Amino acid sequence: QAQNLVDEVVVVVGRDAEKMQAALSEFNFRIVQNPDFADGMASSLRAGVCAVSPEADAALVVLGDMPFVAAADIRSVVGMFSPDGGDIVIPVCNGKRGNPVLLGRAHFPALAALGGDSGARTLFAENAERIREAPAGPGALRDIDTPEALAAECAEKTQ
Repeated sequence: QAQNLVDEVVVVVGRDAEKMQAALSEFNFRIVQNPDFADGMASSLRAGVCAVSPEADAALVVLGDMPFVAAADIRSVVGMFSPDGGDIVIPVCNGKRGNPVLLGRAHFPALAALGGDSGARTLFAENAERIREAPAGPGALRDIDTPEALAAECAEKTQ
């Protein structure tokens, strides 16, 4: 349902790219390979933003290690966006900022110039006046880093 909020889905793959492409082949996603994935998160942001359609007003950056982000969180973030393209919309739960983050087109050049593993934090600090905070649930704060952690989370939910 969240896909109806966006015109295009670009998935950036790095390590195990062939496995990821095979797993996603049944979906109408555009797959972009990031050969520099070992350089850190910024390389994936660069690969993704460079692949976004020239007509796009913004990019919604959804992280693959956050499976508990709810469709309502995505709707909340997208709903706070202003089409002038200069906004950054960040979901907030209990006073903490999370993901996914929406960045207006005006920020694409800065995203394409990022380096390292800090993601867009520098961009946020430099554009604090452009940030809008969207209400979100706890899934916007929970990342899962290992298969074991995911299994434990799922087991906890079924008890």
